[in-house]
Amino acid sequence: PDDVSEGTAVGGLLSVAAVLVACWLVSEEISAYSTAKLTTQMALDHTAMPSPLGPAAYESIRVNFNISMLRIPCQYATLFVSDHVGAHKSGGARNMHKVRLDREGRSLGMYSP
Repeated sequence: PDDVSEGTAVGGLLSVAAVLVACWLVSEEISAYSTAKLTTQMALDHTAMPSPLGPAAYESIRVNFNISMLRIPCQYATLFVSDHVGAHKSGGARNMHKVRLDREGRSLGMYSP
């Protein structure tokens, strides 16, 4: 009914803004739905081949790192290992080799405590 409603410029601007926001939200949802999400999962395959070292060989995996930290002394560089259950192993590296580096990253030889 025309006798109880009256159109105003502010009301028109609010209506246009509401329609624009609704269109933007719908387009964002469609974009998020149609975007492919990449997931990576890594697991040890215990069924591939039996290990010559026995079942204990499947409890750990060898990982090689080559990390250069130019501003930290070798004595403070440590390794902290955590598995998927939350078990922690600090300093657990059997074959950790620390090489001293100069400011340009050139080797100064092996670090020995």
